[in-house]
Amino acid sequence: MANSQIVFAGAGDLAARAMDYLAASSQNVTFTGVARSAKKFAHGQLLQGDLTQAATLEQLRALAPKAIVVTLVPNGQGADGYHRGYIEPLQALVSQAKAWPQPPLIIFASSTGVYHQTDGEIVDETSPTEPASYSGACLLQAEQLLADSGLPYCAVRFGGIYGPGRDFLIRQVQDGKGGGPDYTNRIHQDDAGRCLGFLVSSNLAGKPLPTCLLACDSEPAPSNTVRAFIAQQLGLNQNHLTPSPSGRGGNKRCSNARLLSLGFVLQYPSFRQGYGDMARLG
Repeated sequence: MANSQIVFAGAGDLAARAMDYLAASSQNVTFTGVARSAKKFAHGQLLQGDLTQAATLEQLRALAPKAIVVTLVPNGQGADGYHRGYIEPLQALVSQAKAWPQPPLIIFASSTGVYHQTDGEIVDETSPTEPASYSGACLLQAEQLLADSGLPYCAVRFGGIYGPGRDFLIRQVQDGKGGGPDYTNRIHQDDAGRCLGFLVSSNLAGKPLPTCLLACDSEPAPSNTVRAFIAQQLGLNQNHLTPSPSGRGGNKRCSNARLLSLGFVLQYPSFRQGYGDMARLG
């Protein structure tokens, strides 16, 4: 049986983790990472290029990928940076891919920032999305591009991704910022990468994917609760923390029930396991 070609467009940390997951779980996949700058992957090859360039898209077409995992980032500051980083490359990819002989599945890394709820509501994949921020609006526009494309796709709305190298909350706690009562929704970077790999693997096994998934851990928690736990893990006195703004994530509780129903198992089901590990590792 010929190997299935999987492309990771915007191939950063999450893509590398997804490749690791797939390489460990399947012998019938090969990988190509697409990035504007030179990179090395433990698995697969690099296609150095830009999705907005015809030459890059023609190289992708020649690979005949079974799936393309799109993990983009802003390309500059503000709303323009989001448009350049997300909308322009996705528009170019979609316009070409839907005409390929074998249109690929697109798995798009989106964000819970598409939600607008601020009263602690439970939200899922069916909840209204009316984002007030330009970042949330841009990601929702990107999801709509996929919905209108006719391509098979799955938009994965990640909560706040954390882990080694993504230690914003730890630094906030070290600075004495204790957060507030607003709920926060998080996912460890290992689980975020594994989630993308799991979805590719499920598709290769012939299992249907929903067009939208929430990817968070199983315990939405108030920001001040998470920060108090981190302070405890770091050996800081609770008096070290004073109330502060919780962050830009709104105030909602994201349900991961649909993702778990597909058979995905979290290595870090709550912030306690994730930040506990980070504190032990220093």
